[in-house]
Amino acid sequence: MTPDGLTFAALIPGLACTDIDECDIMPSVCTDNALCTNTVGSYSCGCDDGFQGPDPDTCEDINECDSVIAPCAAVATCSNNPGSFTCACPTGYSGNGFICEDIDECRVLPDTGCDDGANCINSPGSFSCECRSGYDSVNGTGVTGDCTPKNECLDSPCPIDGGICTDLPPEQNGYICSCEDGYQYIPNINFCEDINECNEAPCTAGAVCTNNDPGFDCNCDTGFVQSNGTGLFSFSNPLGDATCDELNECELGISSCNLTTSICVNTFGGHLCYCKPEYADDGFGNCVDKNECDLGLCPFPSSPNGTDLCVNFDGGYQCFCPDGFDGNVVVTPIALDTVEGEVVTAEATVYECGDRNECVELVGEDCPVNSQCSNLLGGVSCACDPGYENNQTDSSLAPICVNINECVAGHLCLASATCVDLDGSYMCQCPTGYQGDGVNFCEDADECAIAASNRRRRQVKTTNMLVIITLLRLITLTTPPKLSMEQRATQLPFA
Repeated sequence: MTPDGLTFAALIPGLACTDIDECDIMPSVCTDNALCTNTVGSYSCGCDDGFQGPDPDTCEDINECDSVIAPCAAVATCSNNPGSFTCACPTGYSGNGFICEDIDECRVLPDTGCDDGANCINSPGSFSCECRSGYDSVNGTGVTGDCTPKNECLDSPCPIDGGICTDLPPEQNGYICSCEDGYQYIPNINFCEDINECNEAPCTAGAVCTNNDPGFDCNCDTGFVQSNGTGLFSFSNPLGDATCDELNECELGISSCNLTTSICVNTFGGHLCYCKPEYADDGFGNCVDKNECDLGLCPFPSSPNGTDLCVNFDGGYQCFCPDGFDGNVVVTPIALDTVEGEVVTAEATVYECGDRNECVELVGEDCPVNSQCSNLLGGVSCACDPGYENNQTDSSLAPICVNINECVAGHLCLASATCVDLDGSYMCQCPTGYQGDGVNFCEDADECAIAASNRRRRQVKTTNMLVIITLLRLITLTTPPKLSMEQRATQLPFA
């Protein structure tokens, strides 16, 4: 073979030459890590894949793991080999190294080792255990035995005054704030506010409610006394059944009234003092004497001669009547006020002066003959009887009553009649043969008819007398004789 890779046959005319594959017959023709490539009449050496060098005789390994463009997945581990490299996914991933997908251990592992009160949290290439809300972690791992139920109430999240904290089960994660009896919870400011139970009037009638912090008390009001029982109903005594009974201060004599000048009127839970009619309120709650004389309560303040007829004294007054009048005292109820639907009354003394009928007392003794006594207000007057006239010229003296001759002074007789003067009067007589009153008429008298009428009247009178006599006789005959006591006793049916 010649240096140019040809066999000597090629030098001999008529002989055929064939290429020699140096790479085949000379395996080590190229250096290590170099690749022999046969050519016609020759060969060449070039670095193998994964190697590089300045010439075929110097081939050095290429570290693909240091390439600008990483050949493996970002999370994979690149391992350089002579002329090559390998990619391997780390623990927690699955794949060929060029593609690595995270393994969700929380889903695929049958037992993650997390505590029952913890959550399994997957992370790229791994996972962790974390205690859920409502649990406390002892060492921060969240593994079995690390998570214990948390009592949020230990941190005192609810109001200190009157607050109640109720820890919820871990599954509900939290707590509830409430308040003790007598308070209401205000969530937006986390405050227990006292409830004013008195606004709902919880006490029995006659009791006063006092609000406390917390709760309330009931106590009988002034004018009331507690009855027997288990005490009054209150916040601290919810079963109390006692009542507040009203006191009658007036009957018990424990009122604030001055009973000399006022009267006591009992009211529900108290009493009122009213001035008696003889007293008046001075504006400061005191009853002072009322001067009835200044108020003109007497019928006659004074007599005609100026004498006072009204006498005032403390708690009353007295009236006197002038001559010609009789006094009368009337005690009458008067209304002072209306209290709780009842009219409050008191007795008041009223004096009356009535005219005295002197005519009844005198029986005409002081009036002259032919005159009559006429009673006047506060006195009397004597006036002549009809048919008489006063012949007295002094009006201050008793009258002198003389007969009036009407037949001279004026009469009402008919012209045909005769006027006959009488003492204190007169009469009119019709002429003989006439009948009538002589004033209105005088007519002819029928003497025959008059005689017949007189006979009939005498007959009727006689008949009536006979009837009366007959009745008297019958009464006498039917009346039983009077019996003695012994005779009547023997006739009793049970004697």
